[in-house]
Parts: sequence; C-alpha cells; structure tokens
Amino acid sequence: MPWLTPALPAFSPATHPYLTIRPLAPLEAGPLQAVFQGLSAKSRQLRYHTPVSVLRPAMLRHLTDVDPGRHVAVVATFGGRPVGIGRWLRDPLRPTEAELAVEVIDRCHGLGIGTALAAEAARLAVHAGVDTLVAHIDSANTAARGWARALGAAPHPDDPEQVRIAAAALAPDIPRHHPAA
Repeated sequence: MPWLTPALPAFSPATHPYLTIRPLAPLEAGPLQAVFQGLSAKSRQLRYHTPVSVLRPAMLRHLTDVDPGRHVAVVATFGGRPVGIGRWLRDPLRPTEAELAVEVIDRCHGLGIGTALAAEAARLAVHAGVDTLVAHIDSANTAARGWARALGAAPHPDDPEQVRIAAAALAPDIPRHHPAA
C-alpha cells in the first residue's frame, strides 16, 4: 500500500488537486460526523478500540473541543466532502508530548490521506512545542502499525498498543520552534 511508505511526496495541490486540509473549527461537528459515517464497523473498532455505532454527545463534544496549543484537529476534504480527520491532544502532565489520532473513510484508504493528515497534525504540533506524538494503535490494525514502524515508532514497554513517534519524523521539513514563554 503506498501510504505505508514514509517517503511519499509532500501533500500539495499539484499532487492532490481535489484534496484540501484545513483546521477543524471549535465545536465543528459536521466533518467529524461525516467521516465517522464513512467508517465501517471494523474501522471504527480499530480507531476507537471498542465497538462504536454512534458518536454520543459527550464524545462529540470532546472530539470537537479544539483549542490551539492544547487540542488541534485538521480535516481533509475531497471535492468539498470530508474524508478524514487528524488530531493531536497535548498531555497536560508532559507538555512536549501529545496523542496523535487519524481516521480516514474506508473508501479512501490507501491514497495517502492519512499520511497527509498525520504530517499536517505533526507540523502544527511541532510549531506548538510538541516533540513526541503518542499513538494508541489497535494490535489488529496492521496497516497503521506498519506505517508507524516505518517512521521509527517505538512501542511502549508496558503497553504494546502504544507507540511513540518523534513529531519531526512526520513533519521533517519543519524547523523546531518553541513558543515564547
């Protein structure tokens, strides 16, 4: 699958003329619901680590509670329709770490959209002072685990479903930036 290779060309309007990636606005639920509806039951299980048939209001609020520097989400649209979401959420106890999550509708798997979303989320995380992205990848999600391994992700010794990825590995062309204190 082409998106397992970290050496993909960078996302650009020239390589993906109908795909755009933009920030998700605070409490903007429409794109999240559209992407969720485009996931099969298996993809939802792999993404949320439990069977999820509907996004409950509390979960929807949590996933749309974006706040620059703490919780950033980006949405990929193809022809104006949401096809994927990428996000990072800063760990309040470890401010240079953030959880990374990506979901792409089933019919767009393997097109590099997840990689583009992860790269944009990582770029924004690096600019916010995040060094390490932590992803919880279901052991059955062999595609995502292979992708993470290809980027040099290290599994957590006490939790095999948790991997740690240097944010710069996902966004290598972004210089390290520390916000002013």
